[in-house]
Amino acid sequence: MTLNLNLSPDLAERLEKAASASSTSPEGIAITAIERTLTLWERADRALAPVHAAFEASGMSDDELADLINAEIHAMRRERRASESSSAER
Repeated sequence: MTLNLNLSPDLAERLEKAASASSTSPEGIAITAIERTLTLWERADRALAPVHAAFEASGMSDDELADLINAEIHAMRRERRASESSSAER
């Protein structure tokens, strides 16, 4: 597969510097970066598969899940603030 990318001047410069520093071609650096990124995505996908399956089985909508996550985030922040306040008072 051939891929043509339009890189910003900053990213192109960073790619050239990385290639020069590692005695590799810019293409080699890009291929390595893509391979590493895809490997991380694949690992995350495998790790999250049970979560995705549980979400699908729950019948929850995306909006309901977002509301639940936001509520939990706010609850954790309240707990942390309360803990920090009680620690400061001691």
